[in-house]
Parts: sequence; C-alpha cells; structure tokens
Amino acid sequence: MAQPFDIYRLMVDDDIKDSACVNTLLRDIHSILKEREQLASHVDFDLNQKGAKDQKRWAKLLNYSGPDRDTLVLLAEHAEQWLREPSTFWTWPRPPNLSTLPAPAQIIGCFLETESDSA
Repeated sequence: MAQPFDIYRLMVDDDIKDSACVNTLLRDIHSILKEREQLASHVDFDLNQKGAKDQKRWAKLLNYSGPDRDTLVLLAEHAEQWLREPSTFWTWPRPPNLSTLPAPAQIIGCFLETESDSA
C-alpha cells in the first residue's frame, strides 16, 4: 500500500517557494480531475483557477444577445397593464378552474403552466 502523501514535507517556510510548489501540485491535480471525470465526482472539493468564474460570467454577459422573441412578446402584451399597475407584474395569471383543485394539484398546475409558457 502506498504511503500517504505529506505536503508539509515539501514546504520550506518561504512563501514564494512554497506557493510555487503548491501551484504546481494544484495544476497537476486540476489536470488529473479534468481528465478523469469519474474520479472528480468522488472528490470533496472543486478546483478552479482564480478568476475562472468571473471569466465565465463576463463571457456570458458579453455574448448576451438580448431577450428571446417570446419574452419580447410577453413584455409587449403586458407592458400597458404593468406600467399602470406595477404590482401586477408579480401576479401570475392562474387558470380559472385551478382554484377548485386540491392544493397539491394547484401546485402541479402552476408548475405545468409555467413550463408551457417558459417565459
């Protein structure tokens, strides 16, 4: 059986040298986890380079092409009412027969209605 890895034995109490060592280890671990997705699924930690999440967010923002056609139609259809009564923006129209159903069925009905509108 292999001996457990002791990273502390690699440390020399010099932040510059130790950070270089840690960076090398983390890069290697990152490469291994990228190559072996099944292994990565069993590991308790995510390993991402500093700023990687911000880079992804910026890329999404810069590639945003605006709202889809259905959203624009929905906004156009309800703009007058929402401008007149802003609180109605937060009120989802429920089908009239939904209120006669038991509570669990109402929840499912609202979910299905939301899925069908997908706005």
